[in-house]
Amino acid sequence: MGKHDKCSMNIFNLKDINVYYGVPSCYTSYSNGAGNPYEAFSHGYHNNLDFLFITDINDYLVKNISYNSKTLSRWNLSSYFCRRFSRKKENFVPLIGFETKTAPYGDINIINSKNFFIGDVSNINLLIIWMLNNQDAFVILKHPLKNTLSLPYNNTLNRIITSVEVCYGAFGSRYIRRDKFLFKLLDKGWKLGTVNSQNNLKMDFGDYDNVTGVITHKLSKQNIISSFRNRLTFSSESRSLKLCFFANDLIMGSILPKETSSINFSILIEDKYYSIIKIEIISNGGKVIHSIDNLNLNRIKYIYEHTVTEKQNWFLIKIYQSSDKIALSSPIFIE
Repeated sequence: MGKHDKCSMNIFNLKDINVYYGVPSCYTSYSNGAGNPYEAFSHGYHNNLDFLFITDINDYLVKNISYNSKTLSRWNLSSYFCRRFSRKKENFVPLIGFETKTAPYGDINIINSKNFFIGDVSNINLLIIWMLNNQDAFVILKHPLKNTLSLPYNNTLNRIITSVEVCYGAFGSRYIRRDKFLFKLLDKGWKLGTVNSQNNLKMDFGDYDNVTGVITHKLSKQNIISSFRNRLTFSSESRSLKLCFFANDLIMGSILPKETSSINFSILIEDKYYSIIKIEIISNGGKVIHSIDNLNLNRIKYIYEHTVTEKQNWFLIKIYQSSDKIALSSPIFIE
């Protein structure tokens, strides 16, 4: 199996769209994990990942470490390893970020920032100001819990927070699904893409099947970042799943105009290794508005027309596959 698969889009009159697979959160020995960042990138690369984001815990990154007769902070050395690996491997996107805590909303990962800070975030407005000075960076909500739901919706903040971990861990072992928290965040008005992380604590970067799928035309750092910003991501427990989801010809992550009264959903799903058992279209409150059951197919092309009700302003698809695998698309919104 190759490092990425082209998503056959001719049915939707789109061409040259590819799906790339990676892990957007992991630790190294610079905080709670194993191996240095270069070793982590190398391990993920040789496991056929297309991208890997290293997100060590911020308070550890200020500590100094010796390398090649120089003393550097762990953050600066991580940045060096990231640049070095990027120069060596053109078909792989390494990124670094960091994990921090927000009080009382839980943990977040800040990806692709120029620098980092220590300590927790006690004032969300200060985070917004800090991010304005790091405009190439974006934020992922990590391990959503009940307290995450108390984060008040803020349009400016939502431009910074792009995604939420809906599943994380090692599929088949220490693994958690949090899609119910996703639905509640969407109900509160948040516009978030879905991601899946392995949160590696040992040298197992990319060892497991659960990954984040990213839809973009070509693998590059800027394209991966753009896809996260535009919610062109999906959570998958199969590295061979290809998923494309449209509403009125707009791809997942898009926003439909508020006057939309009818939606023509177009779904394309392929997986050559794990069959597709069931597809659900889900909307506000986590309600299943349409289900396609008893499929047991490896390729699905499906069109469904839906009349929008007053309380429906987001839609996504949930896919059930063989071997108890589940995938979640990013939503499509009405605003």
